[in-house]
Amino acid sequence: MTVETLEKWSKAAEILHGMGYTIFQMQYGTDVPEGLHVRFWAATKPDVMVVTHNRAVHEAILRYDTER
Repeated sequence: MTVETLEKWSKAAEILHGMGYTIFQMQYGTDVPEGLHVRFWAATKPDVMVVTHNRAVHEAILRYDTER
């Protein structure tokens, strides 16, 4: 899923947290054309990939596990 606003990230983070997802892997970054790719993992559930080009969303994602 592509997330380019903090509002959309906030909604996605609530859903991911509620389903037990944690950050598993990150690659690239907001300063490259591919964007930041973040893979979320939860036992017995399919992985979820979030992609963003927004630096504020990137910073919010980095706080994901510590805010919950």
